[in-house]
This record gives sequence, structure tokens and C-alpha cells, in this order.
Amino acid sequence: MAEIRIRRVINSETITIKELNKFFGKEVDILVTTRGKAIRRRQIALKKPAAGMLGKYKNKELINNESDIWAVVMKEKYANR
Repeated sequence: MAEIRIRRVINSETITIKELNKFFGKEVDILVTTRGKAIRRRQIALKKPAAGMLGKYKNKELINNESDIWAVVMKEKYANR
């Protein structure tokens, strides 16, 4: 008995699964289950922009320095050449 496991988010009533080609013409059982919390977390992450997800790590004191950071880094890296 062959078994495959495919994890996908279903966004449509029509599902194309290429991995099922080897089962063509055979009698099969198809079981669909939800993954609960994992799906909810992923849906929340998709709705939230990256800035919102990383906001808790920001350092407000360093934000003012970011506009000139490229020039500062280049001077530090190449000043002694």
C-alpha cells in the first residue's frame, strides 16, 4: 500500500495534485484533515506585514541613524584603503 502526504492551503474548490498521477486508474481512499493552530498562525502571518511582525524588535533610539547608515558603513569598511 502506497501512501503520500501533501500539505497545502486550499484556496479553491478545484485542487490539482500532480503527485496523484501514479495512482491514476487505481482505487484509492482520500482523507482531508485540517491542521488547526498551524493554519490559523499562517493566516494571521499572511495578513500582517513584515514591519508589523518585527515591530517588537525595533530600537527607537537607532531609527534616526538609519537614514545615513549606508554612508557610515562604507566609510568604516573602505576608509583604510
